[in-house]
Amino acid sequence: MAIAAALLSTAVDGTTAAAAAAFVAVTNAAAVLADPIARAAYDARLAAAAAAAAAPALAGTLTLDDLNEPPDGDGAYTAACRCGGGFTIPTSLVDGPGGVVACDTCSLSVRVVGEGEVGMG
Repeated sequence: MAIAAALLSTAVDGTTAAAAAAFVAVTNAAAVLADPIARAAYDARLAAAAAAAAAPALAGTLTLDDLNEPPDGDGAYTAACRCGGGFTIPTSLVDGPGGVVACDTCSLSVRVVGEGEVGMG
């Protein structure tokens, strides 16, 4: 019913190119909504775009004292996540400006305070 109303409101009567473009857009939308496979693909694209635009869910802030030292002194620091997964923190973040690191298992992230930030404020 809503699609029919949208089509009627954008019916091409030869008045403007904008009206013709709106009619084509509504027709294409109706075709996507009518096809379950096309609808699922559209919904997946919307979900992916929303996830990409969302800010990371920060679980907290970590300092050097919170991190496990690299085993060979030259690798990456690590920290446990509450999900049971973990964070792998490059030494460049710890030694430098810090940054945000995502869990390797869930959607949480942590802010890592780098040595370059300590004492700043």
